[in-house]
Amino acid sequence: MAGTPALTGSAVLSHATYIQVRKYRGHLIVALDDEAVELDDVTEFIFKRLDGAARVRDIGEAVAAAYEVPVDEATADSIEVLTDLLMGGYVKVADGPLREA
Repeated sequence: MAGTPALTGSAVLSHATYIQVRKYRGHLIVALDDEAVELDDVTEFIFKRLDGAARVRDIGEAVAAAYEVPVDEATADSIEVLTDLLMGGYVKVADGPLREA
């Protein structure tokens, strides 16, 4: 992951401003330039919570509650999903520290 910051539970992200988001046949599609990705249900759940204020840990707690999984597991999965979206340019770091002090 060279060049991509390591996300932690304290990171705050938001949608990249230059993406296009559409619902198509019940699925959320996120497009950047000529690339588009279809988000699965959990990734869509996470993506919809990126408001520039919620920490990754907060999103992980929401995932844990919605999908009845342990918070640590949901937070780790959220970090993995968000790292992929960050590397793809679909989200950006909005505010807050990337590494916990």
